[in-house]
Amino acid sequence: MYNFFKKLENLEGIDTRDDRGKIHNISVVLLGFISALLSGRDGNLSSIHRRMCNKHEELLSLLELPYSQPISRAQLPLVLKSINYSVLEHLVFEEFNKKITGSACKWFAIDGKELKGSILPGNTRGTAVVQVVRHCEHREVIAQSYFSGKKSSEVKAVRGLLRADILLKKNITLDALHLKPDTLEIINEREDFYLVGLKANQKELYEDMENVPNYTKQTHDYKTVDEHGGRVDTRVYSSYEIGNEYFDGRWKKSGFTTLIVVNRERFFKNLQKRKNKGKVEYIEREVNTDYFLSNKKATIEADAKELFEAVRGHWNVEVNNHIRDVTLKEDKLKSKLDNFHENISLVRTLVIKLLSRSLVSNFAALLDTFADSFEALVVFFEQAYKT
Repeated sequence: MYNFFKKLENLEGIDTRDDRGKIHNISVVLLGFISALLSGRDGNLSSIHRRMCNKHEELLSLLELPYSQPISRAQLPLVLKSINYSVLEHLVFEEFNKKITGSACKWFAIDGKELKGSILPGNTRGTAVVQVVRHCEHREVIAQSYFSGKKSSEVKAVRGLLRADILLKKNITLDALHLKPDTLEIINEREDFYLVGLKANQKELYEDMENVPNYTKQTHDYKTVDEHGGRVDTRVYSSYEIGNEYFDGRWKKSGFTTLIVVNRERFFKNLQKRKNKGKVEYIEREVNTDYFLSNKKATIEADAKELFEAVRGHWNVEVNNHIRDVTLKEDKLKSKLDNFHENISLVRTLVIKLLSRSLVSNFAALLDTFADSFEALVVFFEQAYKT
């Protein structure tokens, strides 16, 4: 913690407050806030504040600082909103981004998530975060942006991220909201690859692609069977060459070359065994077909399998959102202050980056350990920061 604190102290411009308002050291406040999140206090600002106060003297001792009064509950959100987002963002995504090799980690998923705690009374929408997440077990966020208002604003936020240098030489997966010529052209023209969902809202394109398997031979296929407790998912992936298909002129620069079709069957099992037979009986069945388009050719099996894996890898975004919502309780933390949720969302991304550096898969259990032992949190923090 000490080394990270010194890093925060040396960040120029992280505190945007007027000098007359700098009663509290923003680096101490920020480190105390991060420690509270790592102790499972996210979702309630009063609970976070109590944890910060309870461990304030221990934190000052660890940082070799003289005693000072802990920040008040009223001042805490005001100080947090005064953090210079761009300065902290540079630290989070430069200092803590991992260098990971492997074919799976060439792909990154982009998706938006509303911060429900930002929705003001009488409104139906608030601030949303758009994140770029690695297709790996680490599910690391390498960049993020924000938008407010209607869902269509996510499209502009995603295009802004795609134009950033950090996404050069990166392959991107997107959901069907982003199946738009102007979005796909950004990726295709820089000679990177994309995989994007296709839904029936693109009526003509959907109908055309839906018919491709009827007259075109698949180039490759792949089957997976996954069993999770009470259900069994069987997925059959098929790739089709569509480079010679006719597409409307607006798709000219999108570079469609491959169609991926995923046929999924899901069975729900009755876990009650039949008397004297010990058999498991399947009682419900769901069948659906999903379509995806890509500018990556799948002429060889390895390329097709990479696209099949990219389809599944896209859902790493959802796993990441689950950690933010369920483990850290992101959506429960409410505030009416401008910039507050953007800053705290970035701090939460830093917390997840730190947690991902541990060898523990159960983050909730790790937070419980830190809630019981500040010493264990200090040791973890030092090890994570050095990794």
